[in-house]
Amino acid sequence: MKQLVTWVLGAVAGTLLGSCAIGVATVELGGRDAVTVGRDLGIFVIALMTWISSVIGFAIWFGMAAGTGAATDSMVRGLRWIGKKAGDADEAASRGLERFVVRPLAAGVGFATTITAARAIAAGNVARARRTATGTIRDAVDQARTSFVGLRPRGRVVIRTGVPTPPDVP
Repeated sequence: MKQLVTWVLGAVAGTLLGSCAIGVATVELGGRDAVTVGRDLGIFVIALMTWISSVIGFAIWFGMAAGTGAATDSMVRGLRWIGKKAGDADEAASRGLERFVVRPLAAGVGFATTITAARAIAAGNVARARRTATGTIRDAVDQARTSFVGLRPRGRVVIRTGVPTPPDVP
């Protein structure tokens, strides 16, 4: 473990010092060539660090696999029991989340949607009833007007008095 920490700290410190050295060299020397060299060295350091981290990851996972393979049956059974308990806890949390969060939220959204749809349907029905009532009243008024027009006398009433009509009265 100490050796791993030493390697990691050495790599980080080396990268930091190398970056500082490249930066100082670029500032002091200037020019396109210095920037190109700094870029190339940076790419080399990044590639080296990537390779080292993959080797370290391989060593860790290989060690864990070898350790698990060398473990006794009771250790494997214990790990399976812990895995089963973790799965049960996850399932219980999922059920609780569904029961106390998802379902009430879904019911609330469904209720709000139903109320909104009912309001829209009621507004449409009111508008349709208003148009129907307005049309019915308009038809009734037109029919009454037509009936009253029909009651007006259509001809002239002539009262015969025996007196001639003045010339200005038609």
